[in-house]
Amino acid sequence: MTTQDPACSCAWDGLGGAPDPFVMLSFDASGANSYFRTNTIQDTFAPDWSDVTSTVIFAGTPFRFDVWDDDVTTDDWMFACLADPLTAAYLRYGTMSCVDDYGSTATIYIYAQ
Repeated sequence: MTTQDPACSCAWDGLGGAPDPFVMLSFDASGANSYFRTNTIQDTFAPDWSDVTSTVIFAGTPFRFDVWDDDVTTDDWMFACLADPLTAAYLRYGTMSCVDDYGSTATIYIYAQ
């Protein structure tokens, strides 16, 4: 993940600290209808979540995860990763990865039962 807010080239937190990231999962391409929110991990550029959720996903459903910086007033969007549609190949492979504009990689592990 990036250390800077790309919109203003300033530090993520008011005191210049590292971001406090969390992830929102959604089943629409826009990310407007969120299904699950992870815990926030404080002051890190390399978060690792072990949050678990369970749901039914229908074939052809868009799947998106957005990474946000948790702030006191307004959360800062960091980047998103989208599979539209979420296919059997993603489920067989078990991971979904994307690279942000700064070259950092985010990966989510998908376990199908």
